[in-house]
Amino acid sequence: MTRQQQKRGYSALLAITIAALTVSLVAWSTQFPGKRYVFLFPSLDTGTLIAESRFLPAAPVQGQEALFVDELLLGPMTERCQPLFSPGTHRITAFERAGVLYVDISAEALAERSGVMSVSEGASLFSRNILNNFSGIKSVVLFIDGTEAFADR
Repeated sequence: MTRQQQKRGYSALLAITIAALTVSLVAWSTQFPGKRYVFLFPSLDTGTLIAESRFLPAAPVQGQEALFVDELLLGPMTERCQPLFSPGTHRITAFERAGVLYVDISAEALAERSGVMSVSEGASLFSRNILNNFSGIKSVVLFIDGTEAFADR
């Protein structure tokens, strides 16, 4: 192989590498890391609120509010923090109309267990989490198994 052929090979390799990096950068900037949300959960030890940061997809299929509610109901990822409602609580529906978010969650939320907030405290912190993360939502109405349980109006 001559010196000129080696230079052409290196130039081609460099061009391919730059093109791959450019494509990767564009793909990353449009898809990752998503949108950052802050979740608040109470500490089991002190009762103070602990903030958790999570990145969620920017355009989820079920909608941003519904995905946020799902993540909130899953509970904290941080050790020694309390979930807002009993394990197994899930979203039935969530939709927004005229700045009001209507959320219906399953009846498992009514089961008071140790290591879990009371239903009224959980509902209040649930509403606070939503209002802190979505500026377009002015109030939250929470239903548990189809019955209105909490309204932050």
